[in-house]
Amino acid sequence: MAKIRIFIQPSGPLFFRGGKPMDDNGRTRSDLPNPQVLAGAVTTLLLKNAGCDLKKLGEFSKARKDEQNLFEEALNEVLPKYVDIARVRFQGPWVSTLSPKPKKERERS
Repeated sequence: MAKIRIFIQPSGPLFFRGGKPMDDNGRTRSDLPNPQVLAGAVTTLLLKNAGCDLKKLGEFSKARKDEQNLFEEALNEVLPKYVDIARVRFQGPWVSTLSPKPKKERERS
């Protein structure tokens, strides 16, 4: 099984907060998103790029919500050519920052 690394570079500041409503002072807790959120975002991007009808996929999934392996079956119905997207597995995420290359490295390139 091939492994790839994906680096997501934001085009602006990222703000994360939980799903709970703010308290009376308008405060909420800020934290990194759960790994499932990032996995879902990457999976959705793969599906969109493959031309998947996400609305149809959702309708199929809702109609059979009690079945096992639902996502793979739903994707096989909606976009059979790309059913392997349902088999993608994620590890991480590991959050990091990119530092500019040290001056000596920049001069060599």
